[in-house]
This record gives sequence, structure tokens and C-alpha cells, in this order.
Amino acid sequence: MIQICTQFALDMLYLTSRIYLIQSSNTDDLLKEYFVTVIDDNNLRVGITVNHTDKRICVVFRGSCNLNSWYYNLNSNALDIRNGICLHNGFCNQLFETNLYFRICNLIRSTIRDFPEYDIVISGHSSGGAIGTILGYLLSFELPEQHIYIISFGSPRVGNYEFKKDFESRTNLTHYRIVNTNDIIAQFPIYNYTHVGTDIYLHSDSYIHNYFFTHWDHYQYAYYMNAISLNTPLNNCICKPSHISNADFHDIKN
Repeated sequence: MIQICTQFALDMLYLTSRIYLIQSSNTDDLLKEYFVTVIDDNNLRVGITVNHTDKRICVVFRGSCNLNSWYYNLNSNALDIRNGICLHNGFCNQLFETNLYFRICNLIRSTIRDFPEYDIVISGHSSGGAIGTILGYLLSFELPEQHIYIISFGSPRVGNYEFKKDFESRTNLTHYRIVNTNDIIAQFPIYNYTHVGTDIYLHSDSYIHNYFFTHWDHYQYAYYMNAISLNTPLNNCICKPSHISNADFHDIKN
């Protein structure tokens, strides 16, 4: 079983920052430095890569990046998927409207066939973390023999209390929810929604960021700075911070 530590968290945070690259003439080439496959669909970008050094298959979601993304973010009506288990309707629509979910599942299955001993790690920042949480939950049913790890940063809530109970009863599913203490985005949706997984709160030494919810605390830079600070709970784990090496992430074909 993977144990969360500063190095692991920073590795995944770095990948979530790479998936945010702004579209330009050389974006595809830049993304290929880190991801084997990148899918851009329905205002959602997901990258899949393989870390051979740590034996991980990483699935990384981009968070909101335009107004169209907020159409899904604000559609917080509860979608009952079964027996009173409800999920955020907008996030589910973004994942399922264009069969993106099934495309991702097929890619993961084909990668597992090549590397059956590798762990599956799903990550994302903001709404990317929310969608990654839903994907991980569903994958725990699709791949019952595989342990699924989710590392989310600043994720909003994605389901109700019935979802929380079912999510946390899954024996092949582990979620580390990393959040800056005063990240305002992580407080939504408010009504009939609850967070899932193991909470890891990062703190800032700034007075204003200790006493007020702010949007600043939601930025990835704020997560990075808080994660490497001396008072973070991550520093009590077995590894110390390190910068990720591009050499750790190789194309499957290599």
C-alpha cells in the first residue's frame, strides 16, 4: 500500500500543474514530455503516464480553465446513481457525456496488461480532483483486483453522505484529500454534500490566510508553498520534499 509523503504529493502536484498548459502551437509537444496519452474533450483534459521508477500508472485531470467548465461546476444538482448514493451532476456529465469515462477505462486496462504490478494513482486539482474522485470510485468496481489511489488538491465536494459511506467502505480504494486550510473552493457545494477520504490540511503562516477563506489559497502555487513548509503534516512522513525528475516519467513504448 502506498503511504502518502511529501515527495509523493509534490510529484502528483507537479503533474497536475503540467496538465494545465495553455493551448498553443507547441502544447502537444510539451504535454508529450510528461504524458503518454492526453485527451481533450468536453472542456476536460486528462493525461495518462507511467512512472517506471515508482511503478505507478498516473491519471491526471486538469481543473477548470474557462467559462464552459463553470457550466458543469455550477450544475450541482444531485444525481442518484443507485440506492440514494448521489453525485454532483455536472462533474458526472463532464465525465460521461462523450464517453470519456469508457475511453479512460480502456486506456487504463491496456496499460495494466503491460504493467500488472503497477499501482493506479488518480490526481487532479480543483474540479480535476473532483472528477478524479468520481473516476476512482467507479474504477474500484470496474477493477476489483486493483487498488486505486486518489490524490486530490483543493477538490470541491462530489457526493452526499450515502456516497461517503459507500466510498469509504471500498477496500480497494484510498483517497488522500490535500487541501489548504482556507481554500474557499474546497468548501463547495455546501448543502447535502460531504468530503470523502483522508483529509490532509496544509497551513499558511500568513495571518490573513489563517483567518479568512480566500481564492488565493486555491492556486497551485499556494499548495506547493504550503506543502514544503516546515509545519505541514506531510513533513512528518517518511520522505522529504524533492523536485520531480522528467526521467522518472517514460513513454510506455520505451
